[in-house]
Amino acid sequence: MSTALVLGADRTPHETTVQIEGTWLRIEAERLRAAMGQSPALTGVLMRYM
Repeated sequence: MSTALVLGADRTPHETTVQIEGTWLRIEAERLRAAMGQSPALTGVLMRYM
C-alpha cells in the first residue's frame, strides 16, 4: 500500500516489487479512495498503520 495514496496524494515516487512466494492482494487506487471515503473506520485504521 502506498502511504502517499492513504495520505491523499495522487502520485507516489515509489514502486513495489514482491520477491517472495505467496499470495498477495492488490486494490486500485480509486477503489481504495472510494472505500476510505465511505468508511471512517477504514481510514482510521490505515492512518494508524501509516
